[in-house]
Amino acid sequence: MLRVDAENDRKSKMAAFESLFSEHEAALYRYIRHLTESAAMAEDIYQETWLRAARQMNSGKVVRNLKNYLFTIATNIFRDELRRLQIRRFFLGPALENAKSAQDTWVYGESLPNEIEWRDDLRRAMEKLSTKQRIFFCLRHIEGFKISDISHMNKCADGTVKATIHKAVQKLRRELKGYQET
Repeated sequence: MLRVDAENDRKSKMAAFESLFSEHEAALYRYIRHLTESAAMAEDIYQETWLRAARQMNSGKVVRNLKNYLFTIATNIFRDELRRLQIRRFFLGPALENAKSAQDTWVYGESLPNEIEWRDDLRRAMEKLSTKQRIFFCLRHIEGFKISDISHMNKCADGTVKATIHKAVQKLRRELKGYQET
């Protein structure tokens, strides 16, 4: 009897995780891809996010808002990865900058030349944002989170989120001024 209950519990947890995964997989990957400079880094962060979420669910941790929780995990992993990269750049210098792999190249497929140019310019403009600006901008304008959710996820005041997003938008407008409609 105890063995059957344990098996049912395991199946129940697996079904809950599969439901969580299917509901949030696309939005989570899109968010991470907007944060990172490479597809390879995005894949690593994406996988690590799901591993940590699965471990927490398996441990019995109760989470009120699963989407916020997943995005918080991904944001924290991204910040950790940036710190690691800064240390590597400090010690390896230009050698690291020149070591780009084929996976780091963003492939657009059958796009028109001006669309490719736009995407490249947008990617470069996003890279010029500070880490906090990029995170807050992506959460708000790409993923549609409320200001209060972003402030809760990042443990800061609503006003800080608003000001940071405003600065990010201003910087993006300056960087992409050639694309603005007249």
